[in-house]
Amino acid sequence: MELSPDILQLLQSLTSVWALELLIFLIRHPDQVWTVDALVRELRGSRPLVVDVVGLLERLGLVETSAHGAWRYRPASAELAERAAEIERIYGERPLMLVNVILTTPNSKIRIFSDAFKWKKD
Repeated sequence: MELSPDILQLLQSLTSVWALELLIFLIRHPDQVWTVDALVRELRGSRPLVVDVVGLLERLGLVETSAHGAWRYRPASAELAERAAEIERIYGERPLMLVNVILTTPNSKIRIFSDAFKWKKD
């Protein structure tokens, strides 16, 4: 199975398997509004991790923040909803395939840090 460029781009934007897991969890509970404490309890993550990942999902347009500081799955567009639904479908069939995409995506922060130590040619 080959992933479309749109699906691949969204997966690579997640930056971690934990972000994928949180996204899948939120997709599977679309009508629920989640507080940080509830997500920590449900997913057994740390508070800083949950806040960081939900912030990432919000920047990607996959979740929305309520007036009370809680979150819910709410894609910003129909196209984004379709991509997320496809990721959820593939995750149900071949989760390791998606995990491998995320794990083999170079982390830009690590790349930027390592580039600082490269010797420049004169």
